Amino acid sequence: MVAPRREPTPLLPAYERYFGAAPGGVDLARSLVELPLDGVERWLRAVDAMPARGRIVFFGNGGSFDTSRLLAQRCRAHGLRAKTPGEADDYFATALSEGYGRIFAKGLEQDDIGAGDVVVGISGSGNSENVVAALALARARGADAFCLGGRDGGRMRGVCGDERSLIGRNQCMEAIEDLHAAMILIALDARRRGVAVAAAAATFRERYAAFMTGDNLAALAALGGGMLRALADRGHVFVLGTGIGANHFRADMGRGASNTLPIRGLSTPECFTLNSAQATANDDGMDFVIADGLAKFEPGARDCAILCDLPGAERMLAHCATLLDAGNVERHAIGARGVRLDAFADYDAEFAVAMLGHACGEVLRGWLTTRWAARTLDLSPSFPAGQKKLGVAETEALERELRRAGTMQARELLTFCYGRCYAVTPPADHDGTRSFF
Repeated sequence: MVAPRREPTPLLPAYERYFGAAPGGVDLARSLVELPLDGVERWLRAVDAMPARGRIVFFGNGGSFDTSRLLAQRCRAHGLRAKTPGEADDYFATALSEGYGRIFAKGLEQDDIGAGDVVVGISGSGNSENVVAALALARARGADAFCLGGRDGGRMRGVCGDERSLIGRNQCMEAIEDLHAAMILIALDARRRGVAVAAAAATFRERYAAFMTGDNLAALAALGGGMLRALADRGHVFVLGTGIGANHFRADMGRGASNTLPIRGLSTPECFTLNSAQATANDDGMDFVIADGLAKFEPGARDCAILCDLPGAERMLAHCATLLDAGNVERHAIGARGVRLDAFADYDAEFAVAMLGHACGEVLRGWLTTRWAARTLDLSPSFPAGQKKLGVAETEALERELRRAGTMQARELLTFCYGRCYAVTPPADHDGTRSFF
């Protein structure tokens, strides 16, 4: 095994501030104390009041869609009928024919959503068009509509009302997503054990505190340092696991950690798709599903690997470890080793993996933003309908205009993130190459 290399950046204090082990920063621990437990109790009562045919339907975009999938999965494990809207295979067909804002509403129509069903829209901003539209449709058809939001709750709150708006109190989008999942997991634990929501929340906070050890935070800082090294070396970061948590971690690193910078960002390849996983499992056996895909990327010394070592994945990851050792790849572990998840119950493990991805996204983005001197520009460009950034030629033209106006310095480059504009030092200053995507 290639041991984790020495942490090249002072990331530990930032992780401590994220989780609340040190003052300042995101302080997820404080936000867990401030959860809207009355709202969580109302959601649980609505679920318990569903008729036998009633369903719980969760929906949101990106990380919130992963949260939706995870929460639906956990509800099913508790004997509840739960899903995401319609069929995910239809989403892009709907987006192309009717617009992206219709994908969840169309799915709810396919599900014949109505009285006796509970829907949960998830959006950190509360303003995602397709989530707001789906909540409005569900209410109009008689379903009980709740939302999981952040900050002021946005437009979702106006649709669902205050009593059915469960708002995570934090300004960090990653932490808000953690709070969304925590609220439903707490409700399900209360239901399973037959205890009050407040008692289940206290148990959840105890587990969280037990997880937050110095060894775990140091291991996480080393993991973050490994990813930064892979970014500098233009290598891959392999997040190896089969669950929703590993998928969420991988997606967050590929999108969120460097999305204000004019570079390609972290390369976090998917080592299997549903199609390839089924083919490999059928042809070779389940043990080879991840390793078969990993081998295609020829992992080497520029790369970094994170093994999500959860129960059931041991033999899959053993084959991956053989490939990683042969390529002299730095590797880290989450689960039974490395960043240990013993404190969490087995059914919370996928949530915990996703939570670590959120922490890494926020910490790495903060470090990179400071290093690259990224600054927000007070601009409202005219984007094409439904888009939140410009293409290559349009970006370069706007850069020239902003330099002439003195809004940007001569060497700064323009980037976009969630529709906001940033001026950033050029990649050449950091031994990098510009990318517009």
